[in-house]
Amino acid sequence: MKFAFYTLGCKTNQYETQAMEQLLTELGHEIGQFDQPCDGYIINTCSVTAVADKKNRAVIRRCRRDNPDAVIGVCGCYSQHAPEAVRALGVDIIGGSGGRREFVELMLSAMEGKTRAEQLDNALRRREFEVLPAGGLEERTRAMLKVQDGCVNFCSYCIIPYTRGPIRSAPVDVAVSQAQELARRGYREIVVTGIEIASWGADLPGKPEVTELIEAVWLFGLPPEKIQIVVQRQSIVHSAVQYSDNSIIAQLGVPDMRIPIQYALTYPARVPGVVPELDFTTLKLLTFDVADEETFRCLAACKKAIKKGGLGPCAANGANEEAVKLFLEDKIGFLDIGRLVEAVVDSDSFGGDYSLADVYECDRMARAFVRAHL
Repeated sequence: MKFAFYTLGCKTNQYETQAMEQLLTELGHEIGQFDQPCDGYIINTCSVTAVADKKNRAVIRRCRRDNPDAVIGVCGCYSQHAPEAVRALGVDIIGGSGGRREFVELMLSAMEGKTRAEQLDNALRRREFEVLPAGGLEERTRAMLKVQDGCVNFCSYCIIPYTRGPIRSAPVDVAVSQAQELARRGYREIVVTGIEIASWGADLPGKPEVTELIEAVWLFGLPPEKIQIVVQRQSIVHSAVQYSDNSIIAQLGVPDMRIPIQYALTYPARVPGVVPELDFTTLKLLTFDVADEETFRCLAACKKAIKKGGLGPCAANGANEEAVKLFLEDKIGFLDIGRLVEAVVDSDSFGGDYSLADVYECDRMARAFVRAHL
């Protein structure tokens, strides 16, 4: 049988749509276009604003009008909080913002028996993260990986905590395993998504930070407790890997940024450069200290930028470069660098999609912010 999807709303909805697509294709069904004849149609709704609710109803009405004999299923945040409104539009299957596998099973049952059914729960009582297949949406080269669901902020203007429930996080091993599988399947880019991704880990043992998750997924495939940030004041030891037998292999080099820049340009080849060799006979002392975020405010600001996502890291980088430039010109003190970078990161949410032009504009605005707040 052939199914078509229509997705409204956020990247989390997009992820859940592609997961349902995979569930259906794994069972031998075909995915078609929403504007073409199909046996079943699934509309994944959003309810973040009244405008979104209006769009939901318009899409459902049009789908029912154009496909009177097809099985139509509606799921997502709108049907979670307003099932009676969806019911009145004459759909066959109603699901909420969870239980996607059960929703797909109901769709298949309706295709066989032409029966109507609903699969709804109380979102506020959810406690387990629903693991779904990760992958690309409609054969795109970019894959999506959902690692978090739910929100507990209960802002007066937002319905999401009621439609998505409390915070639930994907365990690190699950997220890393899915990311590695996506890499094996050839995806070059993975969008890590969630309803409030900065809250990832709040419900997991040890409450790991989302920055550690991103490092684990993107760089090493390691659990958060295996990654440590330290201060190496001599700037000789740049990174180190500890093996299971507790032996450590470290990368050492003179403190010169031309080394990583050159390697980025020549990767994977190593070529002769202009940086002098490291003379071990001159090394009298190598020290390692805890990275105190009250002292190293740029570290705290960058962690905050990563949590915000979007253009947050871009803003932090631009602010840092501009503040360092002003310090070298004796226009600000050294401790002002961290203060200014943190102020830039705190000045905006930095969320949402962005283009290359947005990156340049964000960088420009971050630098202008620093100059305006000396």
